[in-house]
Amino acid sequence: MSAKVCVILLVAALLLASSTGVAQRLEGLASAEAFAAAVRSGETRPANARVEFSLSPLSLQKQVFHKVRRQPIWHHFLYMERAAFAERTGELCIDATLYRLVSQDKSWSVSAPFAFKTDAAAARRICAAADLLALDIRAAGTVKSFRAEGPEPDSRRVEFADLTVDVLVDGKSVYKGPARSIPIRDVPGPDAPIRAGATRIAERTVLEMEAEDASGLIYYADWERDETGWYGREITRDVSGTGMAVVHARNIGAVLTHRLVRPLPPGRYRVDVAPCYAGARLREFIVDADLAGARGRVAWFLAERGGEWMKGRSFVTGAPATELRIIAVQSGGGGINAAPEMRDMVIMLDRIRIVAVSEGAEEVLP
Repeated sequence: MSAKVCVILLVAALLLASSTGVAQRLEGLASAEAFAAAVRSGETRPANARVEFSLSPLSLQKQVFHKVRRQPIWHHFLYMERAAFAERTGELCIDATLYRLVSQDKSWSVSAPFAFKTDAAAARRICAAADLLALDIRAAGTVKSFRAEGPEPDSRRVEFADLTVDVLVDGKSVYKGPARSIPIRDVPGPDAPIRAGATRIAERTVLEMEAEDASGLIYYADWERDETGWYGREITRDVSGTGMAVVHARNIGAVLTHRLVRPLPPGRYRVDVAPCYAGARLREFIVDADLAGARGRVAWFLAERGGEWMKGRSFVTGAPATELRIIAVQSGGGGINAAPEMRDMVIMLDRIRIVAVSEGAEEVLP
């Protein structure tokens, strides 16, 4: 089924949902693109539709953008680009984008900026969480209207009625209540004293390892379709060591374990991965990183060059960590350059690093 047919079917599903009162969940590219297509086409029927969506910091969502194969067309979705406190109104304003298309000759977006009441201390904590990559926002509301607004002529802004948001820091709710849609111009700019991007973040790599050096990993000279979990695959192309760690999509849920020489003390950490180049990308790749029972998700769509680090969400451990566990959640494409080399859906990792993260003196990692 072609991508165009999929979008048409999703738009139809959205219109059906709006007529039956069922909430439409924007989750991933397909649903966000379908909703944006309905809004941009000028359809009036999406109005009064109940919509639910989640937002992640832009720096994380930049990793899960989708690029049309062999074409300069990029899809971005469900991200917050700015978060800033408006002192005059006592509100934290969020510049939310539901979908954005960028191509060689055009670009447009569907945005849904909103604001909610809070105090300066809470706003500062939420903005810091965005910079620490520890923030999620879940929102739900009924579409009231959509109008031409944004940086491009074809852009639209969605206005919601009865909008509610749940703001989570490290997975825990710090605000749950009403919000209101606002024009994009009402989101304070980069000179706002309390804003995401203003927090000084200290990052220090405490451990970096070859993914294929995991404890007990069986090593093969080629692909091994019969393996029931992660395995090592020998290769010298586009990797830093002698191979990569591989898991096939049929073994989703499999765990790659690295035992640590020295326990890591409790604290805030982030786990990044350097994936191997993957072809025939269909959706994002996802793994969960686990240290002492605390987890952070790493998601990416395309590693444009070998050794490119994909950042995970930061998390706080409550006990010393003696091992790092990487859990396969979703495969997004075939092996290396895909067909004809490896048609199976796989996840391929070259390197893994553990980063200690805190608010403090800034240190930029490569």
